[in-house]
Amino acid sequence: QQQHNRYNSKDSFTPQDAAMNMEQQQQQWNKEREELREEIRRLNHEVSRQMSNRLDQEEEEDNARYNGTSSSSSTSLFITSPKNLDNSDISSLQSIIGMMRQTIDQSNKEKEELEQRLAEEQERSQNELKAFAKTLEGVDDLRKSAETMSREIRRIKVKGYRPTRSDLMGGGGDLNG
Repeated sequence: QQQHNRYNSKDSFTPQDAAMNMEQQQQQWNKEREELREEIRRLNHEVSRQMSNRLDQEEEEDNARYNGTSSSSSTSLFITSPKNLDNSDISSLQSIIGMMRQTIDQSNKEKEELEQRLAEEQERSQNELKAFAKTLEGVDDLRKSAETMSREIRRIKVKGYRPTRSDLMGGGGDLNG
């Protein structure tokens, strides 16, 4: 539940979370891309095979016409029917390939957006760290001043007030502010 809330809250989304999320998303996209590439290879092979079969059938038809032999009507129907199916199959495969390309493009856009958000988050985190470091420097300066004042007050309580040379010359800070 806490981890779920951490990912859903913009305020607690750290650069490490963003980087880890980005890396997981990148791995998922790489896997999807590879699967899509494999599917495209398979579909291209299928299209090539079907085109080769169609060319072989057309060559057989041409040879039959050249040799003067006529094919029976059932054979003619068989030959023309797969051609129609081949064209519809090819159209289907081409539309699937188009959809896969759109999916890849969309995934690339999402990846670029996430990379941009990650860069912005890293820059914001760097600025926050610099501001925090300056704050710590100020706190350290205050601590040093408080220690110096505490030592000075302790010295005055123990030895009484005796102006130092710098107090007399006006170079030192006085206790009144």
